[in-house]
Amino acid sequence: MQFFALITALFASAALAYPGGGNHTTPTPDPGTPPPPPVYPPGAICTPGTYQCRSNPGGTWGWDVCNTDSRWVDGGNCAPSDTCIFNALNGSPYCVPTSTPSPGPGSCTAGKTRCTHVSGRWTTERCDSYGTWRQERQCSAGETCTYAMYSGDAFCVPNVDARVCRPGTYQCAFSSARGGWGWEVCTVEGTWVWGGNCAATQTCSFNQLNGSPYCL
Repeated sequence: MQFFALITALFASAALAYPGGGNHTTPTPDPGTPPPPPVYPPGAICTPGTYQCRSNPGGTWGWDVCNTDSRWVDGGNCAPSDTCIFNALNGSPYCVPTSTPSPGPGSCTAGKTRCTHVSGRWTTERCDSYGTWRQERQCSAGETCTYAMYSGDAFCVPNVDARVCRPGTYQCAFSSARGGWGWEVCTVEGTWVWGGNCAATQTCSFNQLNGSPYCL
């Protein structure tokens, strides 16, 4: 009788120690709650620290800067006579004087000068107050025509002294023979050669900060 009581007590102790019986398994540790996804500002539309040009009501220009909330905010305004241009090379905007429309066919802006080559001889022409090109000077047989770096005025120079520019520099130029505005580049010989054309509806402007021309 005592033996059966002992066996019963042993089974009772085992049941308390292992309530699941022989199917007992060790619980898997809780991996925890995964971190929440990053929260971005609602309506984020730009990369902080970047810039863009802005057209204001009334025809003026300015620029915006992207703040730390990825939103465009007012960065400043150009002068009423200036236009905002964006430099894709360094990602910065800058203000330049608004250029007048390029002259149409057969017309020109009063006071402008240009080089022309007729019958093997270079000449300089100046635009009169009526918008018509008039010959100003015919270069001699030993001369060529070129343009001043900053003023853009056409003038005759001796062929032997035609080094009138610093190689690798640029300037804006207008050529009716080439269809309007474009730019010139200074060769290793120090002479201006045609570099390219702006579109028919564009004019050329010069950026004094980095010495490069651009069309607008």
